[in-house]
Amino acid sequence: MKMAKATESVAAATGNKYYGAKGFGAIGAFFGNYVNFTGRSTRREYWWWTLWYAIISLIAMIGFIIVTVGSVVNWSKLDDLSQFTGKSVIPLLIVVGVFLLFALAVLLPGLSLTIRRFRDAGVPWWVYVILLVIEAFASIVFGDESNTALFISAAVGITCFVIEALPSKDIPE
Repeated sequence: MKMAKATESVAAATGNKYYGAKGFGAIGAFFGNYVNFTGRSTRREYWWWTLWYAIISLIAMIGFIIVTVGSVVNWSKLDDLSQFTGKSVIPLLIVVGVFLLFALAVLLPGLSLTIRRFRDAGVPWWVYVILLVIEAFASIVFGDESNTALFISAAVGITCFVIEALPSKDIPE
């Protein structure tokens, strides 16, 4: 499957050779721009990747639940801990390991995509960094479980959502 690329003039103006990717192309654009913190990304490119990430995460979560339930059922059949073997833990560790590797693999590209999306919406990239610092500061000062920290975290999330949903600014000529 060939991934559509932006025209040379659009790619040069936006700093993103996959500008406007959609469908499965959004996955390729996501990983193809994994360290592109200078370009721009359209809403379509951002939300297509978000959809694929949600689907992949849902599948991973279902797999995790199935493996966890299977492990618990195996453990419940034991008469005592002397019968415990690693066979029931290995699938659980494999699923957790794969999930952690996936999370690490998408961390940097996800950060760069969000920064490109902010820039494409006309918001400076450093606003995202300030929002993350505010959220972290609130968690540290008020504690993760406090209503104040949860309110600030929700406000930061809503702010990011609104910015990510803004339309693209005109491409410079």
